[in-house]
Amino acid sequence: MKTMQNSAASIAERLTQLGFSQYEARTYVGLLTAGGATGYSVANETGVPQPKVYETLRRLVDRGAATLIGEHPARYA
Repeated sequence: MKTMQNSAASIAERLTQLGFSQYEARTYVGLLTAGGATGYSVANETGVPQPKVYETLRRLVDRGAATLIGEHPARYA
């Protein structure tokens, strides 16, 4: 599990070097590992505060880095 966390942190760090914010990078990596997830589950997995994760998910969708795949509840990939 530690190796996976280190890998996720490394990927997130590289994404910030490409212009992602810390929250965007952590949220994006969380989506990659989850497949399809709700904002709540992404927040729990990544440590991004729940109120911020929804705003971050909207930004990722607007940038084309994430997709809304379900409505009730909202799920992202």
